[in-house]
Amino acid sequence: MAKGDVVKACMREMLAANPSMTARDALAVECRIREVWGGSKVYVCKGTALGKAFRLGADLAAGATLHEAFERVGLSRRSGYRALSRKWYVR
Repeated sequence: MAKGDVVKACMREMLAANPSMTARDALAVECRIREVWGGSKVYVCKGTALGKAFRLGADLAAGATLHEAFERVGLSRRSGYRALSRKWYVR
């Protein structure tokens, strides 16, 4: 998969999700992001890992055992415990 400009891709998605946002506002946000983060190496978590973590948490909250939750989400025992050990900061 070719890697493009992640800021441009995010701005396209933001404009598509929020039609009331003007192109001028989007450009201001893009400039601010580039000013603050430009030149930095930033890690972007894969959505699959985050999605599996949410599903794992939901299964455990619903009362499933660890083995059942790992199996439903599609994680091995080792990967399941690794996901549980991470600090997920979600707001």
